[in-house]
Amino acid sequence: MAALAATDAPPLVQLAFHARQAGDTDAWVRHGTAAAQQAAALGDTALAVEVVEGMLDDPDLPVRDRGPLVLMLSRFAATGLSHQRVVRLLRQVLRGDFLSRDVRGEVRLNLGVVLSNQAGDAAAGRPEIMAALAELDDRPTLAARGWASMAMPEWGAESLAEHAEWMARAEALVATADNPELSAAVLANRASFEMTTGSPGAFDVAARLPVDDPRTGVRREVARAYCNLHDSATTVGLYAAAERFAREGRRLALETGAQYPAFLLDASAIRREWLTGRWEGLRDRAASLGESATETPLIAVDLWLVLGLLALATGEWEEAVSQFHRAGLDAPEARNVPVVTAAAGGLVDLHLARGAMDEAVAEAGRAVALLRRKGVWVWGASLVPSAVAAFARAGRMETAEELVDEYAAGIAGRVAPAAHAALDAARGALAAAGRGTPTPPPSSPGPGR
Repeated sequence: MAALAATDAPPLVQLAFHARQAGDTDAWVRHGTAAAQQAAALGDTALAVEVVEGMLDDPDLPVRDRGPLVLMLSRFAATGLSHQRVVRLLRQVLRGDFLSRDVRGEVRLNLGVVLSNQAGDAAAGRPEIMAALAELDDRPTLAARGWASMAMPEWGAESLAEHAEWMARAEALVATADNPELSAAVLANRASFEMTTGSPGAFDVAARLPVDDPRTGVRREVARAYCNLHDSATTVGLYAAAERFAREGRRLALETGAQYPAFLLDASAIRREWLTGRWEGLRDRAASLGESATETPLIAVDLWLVLGLLALATGEWEEAVSQFHRAGLDAPEARNVPVVTAAAGGLVDLHLARGAMDEAVAEAGRAVALLRRKGVWVWGASLVPSAVAAFARAGRMETAEELVDEYAAGIAGRVAPAAHAALDAARGALAAAGRGTPTPPPSSPGPGR
């Protein structure tokens, strides 16, 4: 072991293993910790998580070493992809009483982020984040990360106004802090917030991201920002910009070991391909990527959405319904709201195609209510035209007309080409219904669906 340690580049993982076998606990913890830190610095987050998980799973690990390692694991996990074992370990530790209040708060915050992001379970993750914020009252800059996470409007049942308030709180907390990584994290969420709501200033905010910062942790936050910006730009119909964000986000994610954002980018790129007409081989690409999401099925919602829309286009009704539910209709308020509304639009079209008018109207009503509660009408591009058609064909012309007016007001002044195109489609559906002309649901894939 001494010979290995004396080399120019000591094999830290091997040293940790040999120290553990020899019963040298101090050396085991020292080498294992160094191995995890080195792996993370080199962008190999998966190895870093694996090393720390292995140490924490060992019953002979001294209690004094568990706190620092748990904190390290929670930080690594927030940027990795694998989460099931991490969640189990973090929950187990939080049930104990050996962590200080502020460390407990940071661990709980990272657990909430992992549950909300990697696990895709906002219903479980967001309460953990809120509980963590109560434990971080003496660590305001770290609390800023929690508020910035809560501020992302795609998740939860809160209104856009509440999300905006949380974002402002996060920005106020980091305004005077000397923590570049946390500042980058909050700015990343602000940029995504502006883009996903169709704000005219979104690109100005995105231009402030510190893409050339020499620190890996800062660039990792920028990687996350670009991957989220790709998703948001895709949602609002800014496809060329989305493609640019994808290229830069993928480069930074690979460079910094940001596995979770990289997977999200791959999944949301499938949705962009659907929306831009790149359909050849799309089903196979979506299914293949879905097979790699065995541990993270809830964050693969873009894949299930596209597979559902492809099934709808070919008349595979049961398959379409199944995929739409996987995309978020199984628990709409706990899933990604823009994807949920798109899946709901697909399900409304399916019911209309099958002549199931009552079901179409009911689904349209539920989805529009969710969209109205959030107050982000630019997310309605794949829903509103279908909902208008359903209401109008069911003889509820006043409801259809009111929805068109509400949608027009909600997207006014927003930079969201998909939403403005959808408004024209909704008005067309209303006009067709007024003339007594049936408005058939789409029979083949189209950019607006």
